[in-house]
Amino acid sequence: MADLGRRFYGIAEIAQAIGVERQLVTVWRRRSSHDMPPPDDELTSGPVWTAATIEPWVIATRARLSNTGTPAGEPVAVLARRYARRLFRLLALLLQEPRNDKEVLRTLSGLGQLHPAIAEAAMASGLDSGARRDLAELAALAQAAADVADGAAPEAELGGFLDRCLPVAPAAARLLSRATTE
Repeated sequence: MADLGRRFYGIAEIAQAIGVERQLVTVWRRRSSHDMPPPDDELTSGPVWTAATIEPWVIATRARLSNTGTPAGEPVAVLARRYARRLFRLLALLLQEPRNDKEVLRTLSGLGQLHPAIAEAAMASGLDSGARRDLAELAALAQAAADVADGAAPEAELGGFLDRCLPVAPAAARLLSRATTE
């Protein structure tokens, strides 16, 4: 997260100050959610806020997100988007013919790297039971991906990994949907 202290903020600067992706800030603005203040002006390049208008909201939003974040401090919404991107990439690669096993293994490794954060997020307080259950499903798949990528499980499991990914896709989609409506 960036420090505050600018005179003016656009979408990108707000996202950077909060530590989220620009698309999420755009969605919040479009939906008028999270009590985001209206911009002070509209330029051709987009909306602009003065520091006096947006910094109090940025501080409040940072606090809110840290209360619903993972123990490592990453908001669950950000983590869900990272996971979903990797999972859906993996699904696309597994469905590709012919399958590129080298690329599948690389994507499995990336998914596996998220296991500790996902497992921690599943234990975080402030989440409803549905979100915890979805995160637990994702954590189990991430651990399996890490095992295959690290060689702890045979590479021959790649063909069967599609069957493991498909049931988890709805959990990732639910978390992703929550992330965009927050």
